[in-house]
This record gives sequence, structure tokens and C-alpha cells, in this order.
Amino acid sequence: MNITRLIFAGSVSLIMLSTASAGGLYLREYGQPSQGTAGSGSNVLAQDASTAFENPAGVFNLEGDSEWMATGIVLHSSTKFSKDENNTVTGGNGGDAGGTLAGGALFHARKLDDKWGLTFSLNSVAGSALDYDDNFVGRYTGDEVELLTVTLLSNIAYKVNDALSIAAGPVVLYGQLELEAAIPPLTELPIFQNDGRAKIDDGDDYDVTLGASALWQATDDWRFSLWYLGENDLNFNGDLKIELASGIEPAPVGADVKITFPQTLAASAMYDVNNKLSLTARLGWEDWSELKSVPISTSGGGAAIPLNWDDVWSFGVGFSYKTGDRWTYYGGVAYDSDPTKAEDRISILPADRQIRLATGFTYDIDEKKQIGSTLTYINLGNARTNIATNGGQFSGDYSTNEIFVFGVNFGWR
Repeated sequence: MNITRLIFAGSVSLIMLSTASAGGLYLREYGQPSQGTAGSGSNVLAQDASTAFENPAGVFNLEGDSEWMATGIVLHSSTKFSKDENNTVTGGNGGDAGGTLAGGALFHARKLDDKWGLTFSLNSVAGSALDYDDNFVGRYTGDEVELLTVTLLSNIAYKVNDALSIAAGPVVLYGQLELEAAIPPLTELPIFQNDGRAKIDDGDDYDVTLGASALWQATDDWRFSLWYLGENDLNFNGDLKIELASGIEPAPVGADVKITFPQTLAASAMYDVNNKLSLTARLGWEDWSELKSVPISTSGGGAAIPLNWDDVWSFGVGFSYKTGDRWTYYGGVAYDSDPTKAEDRISILPADRQIRLATGFTYDIDEKKQIGSTLTYINLGNARTNIATNGGQFSGDYSTNEIFVFGVNFGWR
């Protein structure tokens, strides 16, 4: 048995899996009030401490000199695949592979004086992203993933004049992945005619990039913003474990998987119709075409896996509406373009174009404390898949492909 060949085959399956769990579209939901606008107001509302994450330049728009907000989310997906007549891989549809993740964030924004401000945010999400049933037809492109991400931002903000403020600072991204995929039989010997398993345990890394933002109050009614996040490169170092159906378990080897989290840019606008109603809009770009291939290396060799991803464009519109002195309501819809094609789409990231519908509210307990809740529905499309694998043609689409994100928030100063 060629162990090097076996390890390389397992590595290829796992790199495809880890790329998918990392790539696609950035998570924008952390339970902050602007989640209720489907993200359309995230970079321009600048009304609470979550501006520390969404647009640190907005610190000067806050009422208090020092504001905090804590949030929490539960993210649940329902993912049901249906193979079609072109599928030649043996196995079933995989059941409902949807998973549940939990997360949250802590935001802090502080004015140091009339010209300078400081912001801080810590965001994290963790849990079982996807888990297909045994003998799933897409198992050779991945059938189980758990993940943990932590993002830390710290910015210095500067008020250029009464209309314009800017901010910049480091962004630290940490990721941890545990991934599993099936390995097709690699010889014709009877003892190797069943699938093997490949798994990366505790693959993790961190990287530092730059974030920058600007907020411009053009008139009494119009406000505009720009928000930029630089590229992060994570090199997931973990143990690659191989297990054959015959019971043979080669010793674990080190595996390095390099993933690029691309730069992103967003422009937003807000129009105050009156002292109660504000309309928001956002146009975003994510440079996923930078992810042309993913290098992988082990002690048995190395390779680069082509991915052929496309840039993602997003557009959203929404509103915030204040009633009385205490309640504010939010609503919004957003669209994200398809990051990949059927011949490149894998089972662990069944993302097509995305449509978001969101709503939420906040309630002012008193002048210094606020609570709120948000709900977002994300439809991921039918995610048509038609991939040639070593085990045959994996082909079909997703009859159910959706995510619900429920969030809560509490702000104080």
C-alpha cells in the first residue's frame, strides 16, 4: 500500500473541505441592532457601540463618551441535498446536514476628546457547521466540519471636521477547523474496497491585517460611509489522520493548509426622511477571485488545488423607524452574488446566490441602557453541483438550503 498516495488523497479531500468552510461570504450577523437591516445599515447607522466593528469612524456620532454592547447569536441551517440522474457516486442524499452554531460579540467605543476616539470589538462563532449522514454521495468533497473563529479589532478614530471622521487599526483573525472527508478506494485489493476516512484535528492559525473606515455627514439628511478590510492568510497546521476500512491506521502526519480570506470594501448611504424614519443602502465587494488555488503540504508531498472562485458583490436596502421615545424597529433585504459554479461547488459549502430578509428592534430601558433582538433569514439558492470525484460524478442540487440567525443585544454607557 502506497501510504504517501493515501495521505495525499486524504489531504486533497480535506483541503477542499477546509477552503469551503472558510470561503464564500463573510458572516455579517452577530446580533447587533443593524443586523435587523440585513446589513444595509451596518456601516452607516453609527448609533451604538457596535460601530466599533461596523465603522469605528462613527464613534463621534454616539451620544455617550463611552459606550458598550454585548451580543449573542444562534445560527441554525437546514441543508437537504437531492442527487440527480447524472450522479454516479454510490450512497444516499445525506439527510438534513444543517448544523447549529453559537456566537457573540463585545463592542466598546470611547471618545478620548473632541478629535480622537478609540474602539474595540471581539467577535466569535463556533459549532457544527454541517454534518451529512453516513454514505452521503458527496462525501468525497467533505461530509463534516466544525469551526471556531475569533476576530479582534482595535481602531484609532480621528475627527477631521464636523462632517468627516476617519479610523484605522489592526484586525486579528484566528481560526480553528476540525474536518472530515471520505477517501475512495485506492487499490483493487478486496480489503480496500470500502471508503477510508481522512480527518484534520485542531488545524489552527491567526493573522493580522488592516481595517479602515470613514463616515461623512454630507447634509443634515444624508450620511455616507466607506469601510475596508484587508486580506488575511491563515495557514492551518494540524494532524492529518488516515483510517482505512480494513482497520489500518497509518501514523498521523503534519498537514499545512493555506487559506486566503480576501479583502473587502463596502460603501453605504443613509437618508433621514424625518426624525423617525431613516432609509439605508449598502454596496459591497469581496475579492474571492484571489482564491484561485489553495496550497497544501505534508511530509508526503505538496500540491495546489484549483478552486476558480469569483468575486462576490452584495447589495442591500433597509430602514430604521423610531416610535415614541423608547422603541426602534428595523427591516431590510440584501442580495449576494454566487461565489462559484456547479463544477466547482462542493458539499461542505452549498452556497449559491444569497438572499437575506431581516428584522429587529431595540428598546431603551432608560437613558443609559438598551436591549434588542434581531432575526435574519438567509436563502442560499439551489446550489447546483456537478463535480467529478475519484469516486464518480457528484451531481444534484439542494431542495432546502437556508439559515436562520437569531440575535440579542444589550447596550450600556
